[in-house]
Amino acid sequence: MPVDLAFHYSAADPYAVRMEVHTGVTPRVAWAFVRDLLVEGLSRPTGLADVQVWPVSRRRRLLGARE
Repeated sequence: MPVDLAFHYSAADPYAVRMEVHTGVTPRVAWAFVRDLLVEGLSRPTGLADVQVWPVSRRRRLLGARE
């Protein structure tokens, strides 16, 4: 199932990133987490519980996320 992700950043909350998840089947779900999670996830698996991030491919510059 394809999943669309949209990331949002606001200078009003400089340490947070918001991620919207949309499958087209269920309502959109929004998550907020510290931006350091994304930075750390570029080099190694990180995160606990609901939001986990890990590198997928250096060439493609993608991140995996598990909800």
